[in-house]
Amino acid sequence: MKPSALLVIDFINDIVHSKGKIPGCAKMVAEKETIEKANKVIRHAEKNDWLIIFVAVAFNENYLELPQNGKSFQRVKELGALQKNQWGTEYVQELYVPKNSLALIKNRINVFYNTNLDLLLRANHVQDLYLCGVSTELAIQSTARDAVDRDYNVHVLSDACAGSSEEKHNNSLSLLQDLTHVITVESLLK
Repeated sequence: MKPSALLVIDFINDIVHSKGKIPGCAKMVAEKETIEKANKVIRHAEKNDWLIIFVAVAFNENYLELPQNGKSFQRVKELGALQKNQWGTEYVQELYVPKNSLALIKNRINVFYNTNLDLLLRANHVQDLYLCGVSTELAIQSTARDAVDRDYNVHVLSDACAGSSEEKHNNSLSLLQDLTHVITVESLLK
């Protein structure tokens, strides 16, 4: 079996909890039971000795690393959102986080950008990369596209991802089908 890794992206309070400061994905996550489905994938990955990497977007309290021109980040500083070591950047309580998993902080949408993700994956000889998290239209899509360009075999777990709307989620998955393997949690577990 080829070495595999699971990226669990941005299931943090500020983004997916109803009381988060920028809860754009909270409604879909709750309605579609996205965390419960992600937990099934995480347990599957743990049982099969995959590399499991939890990712959170977070900034220092002075926001010096905050993108100045990115539209998606415009209100973050104003709202005091996504601050490192605060409740908002903690993983939601319902998320299963195994002891042997890794944690990665990113300052941009794409998990590969200016992080050591590629180094971690290559050092562990990963070929198959599985993605779950939020948002489908931003972090999942940009990370999946970058991973394909880096020659990883990318699998997007469609029902373990959520977007800011059903329409954006579905449109993103439709676009990703031309580049990646878009699969359901159930099909992975079979």
